[in-house]
Amino acid sequence: MELFRLRQREPSASPQLRQAQLLQTQLSPHELAYQDSLIQEREAEIQEIESGIHELSEIFRDLGTLVNQQGGMIDNIESNVYSIAVDTQGAAEELSTASEYQRKAGRRATCLMIILVIVVAVVLLAIFS
Repeated sequence: MELFRLRQREPSASPQLRQAQLLQTQLSPHELAYQDSLIQEREAEIQEIESGIHELSEIFRDLGTLVNQQGGMIDNIESNVYSIAVDTQGAAEELSTASEYQRKAGRRATCLMIILVIVVAVVLLAIFS
């Protein structure tokens, strides 16, 4: 009979609402207060979980930003390493060329010294003979 009156009062009520109203009529006030406190605890825990999920979302968003920034830095480092490798190869070629010039300059200096000694010897022979 009670259920029939509930349906007549709220014909568009959801099944959960009707069930809750039925339980209210069957439970004592003490049991109802206990059930209400359990519902509030669960709601608080759900809100806490929701808050944790939002914090976790922020952490992942920050982590994504850091990864993107570090990706740019890694690209910059890679570019610098490539540039250094090219510059080092060029420097090695220049050192090889400089070494070749130095050897040739030493040979020229030796040749000039020998020619100078021969000229001085000829001049001295001409003067003393």
